[in-house]
Amino acid sequence: MLLGVREPLWAAWRARGQRVRVYVSFGPEWKPYSLRRMRKNPQVLRHVIKATLTGR
Repeated sequence: MLLGVREPLWAAWRARGQRVRVYVSFGPEWKPYSLRRMRKNPQVLRHVIKATLTGR
C-alpha cells in the first residue's frame, strides 16, 4: 500500500494478523511522482500535512 492511503484498511488487516507493506517513493524521481500522486489523490496531501504538523 502507498504510504498515507487507506490507513484504516491497513489497521483492519493488521488486526487480523496480516502483514502490510508500505510503499514509500524514493530515488531521483520521488518528487515528480509524489506531486502526481497528490494531484490525483488529495488525501495523500492531507496525510503529509497532518504528519508534518503532528511529527509522526
